[in-house]
Amino acid sequence: LVTSHLRRPEYLQVQGQPVLMVMVPGILEARTRALGLAPGALVQRLHKAVRQAGLPDLMLLAGAGAAVNEVTQNARRWGYGGYFAYNYHAGVDGRTRGEPRASHSYLELDEDYRTHWDWFLSRGDMPYVMPLTSGWDMRPWGGSADKLHDQSISTPAEFTLHLQAARQRMLAQPARSLGLGVICCWNEFGEGSFIEPTQGFGSRHLEAVKSVFGGAPR
Repeated sequence: LVTSHLRRPEYLQVQGQPVLMVMVPGILEARTRALGLAPGALVQRLHKAVRQAGLPDLMLLAGAGAAVNEVTQNARRWGYGGYFAYNYHAGVDGRTRGEPRASHSYLELDEDYRTHWDWFLSRGDMPYVMPLTSGWDMRPWGGSADKLHDQSISTPAEFTLHLQAARQRMLAQPARSLGLGVICCWNEFGEGSFIEPTQGFGSRHLEAVKSVFGGAPR
């Protein structure tokens, strides 16, 4: 990891620190416990290896799928420096518009994402790299359990509004957001979350990203 990736000049850095995202910190902690080690011991060994290689300390980000869970309660203690997420399906309490369900449209999915953004930016104990999404439609893989959830697909115009809302938060709270976002996804066609050019939308989702973030200050 250190010699093959972190030293590369194009490797992502934040505040001079190389960034590494751990998708499921709970699995790493389960392995730590299985080895009879103290909580966060493997993470601390990773930090030590990076420093011994002469690099600035690692910016280690923990994947947190919901606002309040095991990860958000323990990530700092385990040795992480911030949060990120892959995707969301409902609000921070597992509800959409007051109901215990996933989104039934992209408008609802966008609203659910914004509740997560605002929770982490206002109440999280560490910085938060904001997750963004072009939508959800799992029909190519057989469909979601809730069939209406597969209607959460964005038009380029709706996606643009989603990106603009995220950028506004990034600019308003640069220290909390680190000025970074992660878009789900480039080509997750099985889940209907993609920005790669297609016959249906052409390159309009990519053009939306460029129009919103192309001139964003870093």
